Amino acid sequence: VQIPNSVTSIGLMSFESCTNLKSIVIPASVDTIYGMAFLRCTELNVIASLNPEPPICEFDPFYEVSTSCVLYVPKGSVNDYSNAYGWSKFTNIIELDENGEIPEVEVAVGNGEATISFPKEENITECKLLIWTTIPGSAVVKEAIWVENPSRSSSSQISMSVEGLDEGDYI
Repeated sequence: VQIPNSVTSIGLMSFESCTNLKSIVIPASVDTIYGMAFLRCTELNVIASLNPEPPICEFDPFYEVSTSCVLYVPKGSVNDYSNAYGWSKFTNIIELDENGEIPEVEVAVGNGEATISFPKEENITECKLLIWTTIPGSAVVKEAIWVENPSRSSSSQISMSVEGLDEGDYI
């Protein structure tokens, strides 16, 4: 879901129990997110907040959203979001690239091991790898792999064991 640029606040319980909500883009125009706006959005796993200053959060707008949800923020804003009420709960806060885009990652699979490569070192403490098959008009999740404190083979790579995936490269 991409919230329009004309929106300046997200109201009380706006997205409550939207269990199919997986990602959301909050535009730079949003300066306030009210209480429990995303209450019980249990499948929300990616948030991109485009405001360089963290929008003010009133009464825990992300209540019952996983702390491992990836939060993308503008370049130079990680520290501000890490210290702001409502935003500081997220353990995976990542800067958008120079163009304000979500950085791409590549996944290489071989010999039962998946290596996830990031364009630069990111502060990732948990990792979820979703593999899906594409059918015209839809995508079906084939496998979800969750790893806490993944091992790093270099400063910009995470490695994990996987089973049942074909060898090759994934994006």
